[in-house]
Amino acid sequence: MSHDLLEKILSDSINSDIDAIINFFSNYKKGDFIYPSVLKRHLNIDEKEIYKILSILEKSNLLKIYYEYFCYNCNRSSQLYEYYSKLPESYICENCEDNLTLGNVRVVYKVI
Repeated sequence: MSHDLLEKILSDSINSDIDAIINFFSNYKKGDFIYPSVLKRHLNIDEKEIYKILSILEKSNLLKIYYEYFCYNCNRSSQLYEYYSKLPESYICENCEDNLTLGNVRVVYKVI
């Protein structure tokens, strides 16, 4: 993502270290996926601020939200869904065949 565009979009909207955030997002290219947990781990900011940043970038059409099933038994991601309403209530892990529920759904953002 463009450093200048990120600075323009985020500079007046967030309370955290803007330079660290812009540098973090500058490493991502179109088609890459960004997990909120990675932001938390790398930037050491609280979840509320993370989702605020991601929401701003989504509204600016830099990111698109997706939902994925994640199997905590074998630590693998499975099917991606564009809409939460399209998620089946249960899903069988393609790797270990564990039964996954909506509690296994994680949010992921795609750079567009």
